[in-house]
Amino acid sequence: MIQFVRNLNVMLDRIPHDVVALALRIFPAMVFFQSGRTKVEGLFTIKDSTWFLFKEEYALPLIPSDVAAVLGTTAEHVLPILLILGLFTRFAALGLLGMTAVIEIFVYPDAWVTHGLWAAAFLAIIARGPGSWSLGMTAVIEIFVYPDAWVTHGLWAAAFLAIIARGPGSWSLDRVLGLDEDRKAAAQFGLTAR
Repeated sequence: MIQFVRNLNVMLDRIPHDVVALALRIFPAMVFFQSGRTKVEGLFTIKDSTWFLFKEEYALPLIPSDVAAVLGTTAEHVLPILLILGLFTRFAALGLLGMTAVIEIFVYPDAWVTHGLWAAAFLAIIARGPGSWSLGMTAVIEIFVYPDAWVTHGLWAAAFLAIIARGPGSWSLDRVLGLDEDRKAAAQFGLTAR
């Protein structure tokens, strides 16, 4: 039995961080995004019920309710999109972790189990990053530095994704130094190494 558990642990350890990180980004982000969508009409017109909600039920002690309504509703739209795309991911996760803390402390303190699950997902992303299935630096360069060079940046992204997915190749220092052994072991199980 112990050997079975050890073998299972070896196989489970081969689950790529990218898969885990994608799930950690998408599912909690959708909770916040869907909550944000209930607070607006159309693209982004804050509903009357939202103003009431922030004034009466959410009543934060430090921020006026109208400011909290705008900030909270905006954050519930912007931060989840950034988190799902993997753009400014740790910033987005940190923002949603802060919102989770505010909700837990000031609004719904009895929902600590749910909020703990959200916080755990955000902490994992903050600690380990978004994984390689994210827009990352190529998108940042594309959007802010050289927006007219999208074809070149798309080629960079394709090349980087190929290296991430297939490894550095036999003509690399990683291979010479034996640093891609995890990739070889994972290939035996039909998996891609982290």
